[in-house]
Amino acid sequence: MKHFIFSKIGIGILGGGIGLLSIGIYVWHQEHRPPLFEMYIFGLKSSTAAFIRTPDDMRILINGGSNSEVIRSISKILPFYSRRIDTVIATDTDKKNIAGLIGVVGRYRIDRLIVPAITQEALHLSISTSSARTYETFLAAVRKAKIPMRELIAGEEVRFDSNVSMNILFPVAAETFSYSKASAPELLFTLKHGSTHILWAGAASKKIQKYIALPSASSTFDSTDLAPIDILIVSHSALVANLDRTFLEMYQPEYLIYSQSLSGSSGSNPFSYDSRFNIQENTIRIVSDGISVRAERLR
Repeated sequence: MKHFIFSKIGIGILGGGIGLLSIGIYVWHQEHRPPLFEMYIFGLKSSTAAFIRTPDDMRILINGGSNSEVIRSISKILPFYSRRIDTVIATDTDKKNIAGLIGVVGRYRIDRLIVPAITQEALHLSISTSSARTYETFLAAVRKAKIPMRELIAGEEVRFDSNVSMNILFPVAAETFSYSKASAPELLFTLKHGSTHILWAGAASKKIQKYIALPSASSTFDSTDLAPIDILIVSHSALVANLDRTFLEMYQPEYLIYSQSLSGSSGSNPFSYDSRFNIQENTIRIVSDGISVRAERLR
């Protein structure tokens, strides 16, 4: 009987030791991850969000969707013991991008918030009452958590670490662009890591895309923002009706990442992209060492 008891104790100690060793190995790998730029793009129920880890492990969340779905997505990437997000970016004030961020603010320690300097509310564009209330609730949560907020406009730059930066392409001053409900202000930007360039075009209408492609608009941007890019990310379907040819010819992306409803038609491949990724089918992971970049589907 004693032998049996001691055997059970020994097995328990061994199992506990193995568990601690496994946790130790997991933590070591998390703390010694390769110095890479990683970007995960999520196709949420009604929105597109992304999570970035820079080579120096700065963490950036872009948009939050309309519910807690984004937290489940983040939890699959971050270490279970970590509740740090360095920067949250809200590309606009729409409920479909903001509502999920309220839960993020309550769950994670956030160092700063980035929002567009020009909003639908400021321009008195027609927006839903629920979106306006949701944005106010979000801002109240931000103030309560004492998170510094920075409002950005085209031409400004943000450095996340020594390797990764963001250059704002849009919105621009209301005097230089005729905004509407269909072409509302939102943050559009390029992300740079070494020679890797990624363009976040969000839900930009063809009117906004054409504006960015105009030579007269180039004075607003850094010259390197007008160079060919590696990856274009849009949060709508990759159809002729949604993508401006001049815009695409200017940026010449190698990869196109888009959102297409699984119940709708996938459409043709109008711009002959061999490397197209639908974020409604899989989470997309972008990896760059500053020289080469690749995009891959995650299950």
